Amino acid sequence: MLVVDDDPAAARLLRHHLERAGHVVCERLDGQGALAELERGDVDVLVTDLVMPDMDGIELLDRARRLLPHLEVILTTAQPTLERAIQGLRRGASDLLCKPVEPSALVHAVQRAAHKRRMQRATELNEVTRAIFSHRDPATLPQAIADVVGRVLRADDVSLMLPGPGGRLHVAYSTAATAPHWPVAGRPRNGSGIAERVANSGQPALIVGDPGEDPRFRGARGHGRVASSIVYPLRVGERTLGVLNLNRATGRVPFSPADLERVGVIAGPVVLALENARLVRRAASSERLAAIGQIAAGLAHEINSPAACVLGHLSLAETELEELEQQLLELPAEQIADFAQRLEALRASVGEAAAAAGQLRSIADGMRCMSRNRAGDRSLLELNDVVRTALRVARYELHRHAAEIETHWGEGTAVLGQAGRLAQVFLNLLVNAAHALASVPADRRRVRIRTERVGNEVIAEVADTGPGVPEPLRARVFEAFFTTKPEGLGTGLGLSICAEIVHQHGGAIELDSSPG
Repeated sequence: MLVVDDDPAAARLLRHHLERAGHVVCERLDGQGALAELERGDVDVLVTDLVMPDMDGIELLDRARRLLPHLEVILTTAQPTLERAIQGLRRGASDLLCKPVEPSALVHAVQRAAHKRRMQRATELNEVTRAIFSHRDPATLPQAIADVVGRVLRADDVSLMLPGPGGRLHVAYSTAATAPHWPVAGRPRNGSGIAERVANSGQPALIVGDPGEDPRFRGARGHGRVASSIVYPLRVGERTLGVLNLNRATGRVPFSPADLERVGVIAGPVVLALENARLVRRAASSERLAAIGQIAAGLAHEINSPAACVLGHLSLAETELEELEQQLLELPAEQIADFAQRLEALRASVGEAAAAAGQLRSIADGMRCMSRNRAGDRSLLELNDVVRTALRVARYELHRHAAEIETHWGEGTAVLGQAGRLAQVFLNLLVNAAHALASVPADRRRVRIRTERVGNEVIAEVADTGPGVPEPLRARVFEAFFTTKPEGLGTGLGLSICAEIVHQHGGAIELDSSPG
């Protein structure tokens, strides 16, 4: 908080009242001194006299808001007029106080201004969170993160660095890509760059001026256009997900410790979004992920029985614990034996739950084994055999939707590929076809499978008599997380996984849809 008044006694008095209310305050006696303080960027509320020599309160307000657009400004004056009040409020002042300022009025005005600033920062965090988590495409998530963080922190350049093969950091996206003469923040050189050192230490860095003056970055070189930087590690436990770099140019207000704290708050949703994207990539590369979803119906009984046992025993344990907690403080000596018996029963109940949980873990391990990525060397295989394998796995889902299946197997369908991953593609397509028939009359529910060789290409087609995909949505069907299925039925990952696998095999996948 900054107090500005050309009367030293008045400035000290305002500072005294605010410090008594628990605020951290500094004071200056003129506009130039105030601007020098504001250039450090660590001020939320400015309380300034309206009438001062050289630079009055209105001019200071204008110049201060250019430096810090979200700064809250309170004007004080011994000569209040309606015209001056309107002028100040139009320029963005949050309040006008008459001298001599009542301590309670001053404190309330500052509290209102500080609350407004806190709400602005909460809105900023909400903006970041909404922008990141509404972004559907993991491939362009780094750009979405850099763009919104740069906008909220008013950075001239933002780059997001992610670990590549071997753990080395690389620039996943930088806003400097649109300005070739701007340096990419924190690019590591030979393992000794600022970003890499921050990633290794796990400690964020606020750099103002020459980075080489910081003992942590001895030997690092600055850039003439960069006045200040924030380099922030994005971590989950001891694992580094990436490094966020922000730069401000020379002539701008440098980043402050308060800005570093804001980046720390913003880092939370950024880390969560990056971790979610990592899990999506892992899911997309798992050759049998969707197959597990389809055979889950067959495993439902095995899972539900131990799950019910776990829940039942834990419910008993929770009830018993609540009763024991209520009685423990008033437990008479003669009830100690009964207390011991109840504890033994509780241990037995928890033991039963643990045993059932062990069964669940065993089942989950089996499913995980099935979903393990077996990507390796490709071999020559018959695509017809691959599609037949997928059809066998999907037959339960097709039968459940009363689908009539037509097959037309072509000749010469040998291709070079990985059978498990290609089977995943056709399993997803067949399951989608089954789901598409839900709204179709039973006598019109058909799924047609056709393969053929045309020149050097092998074409496989899965068609259904469902309602089709509406024209405005067709361009998005291969996006991750996009789905036209009802809530709870689809994750929006199936077709994006299909597209990735097909493209990895050097092929193409297309949608041909018409209403009805």
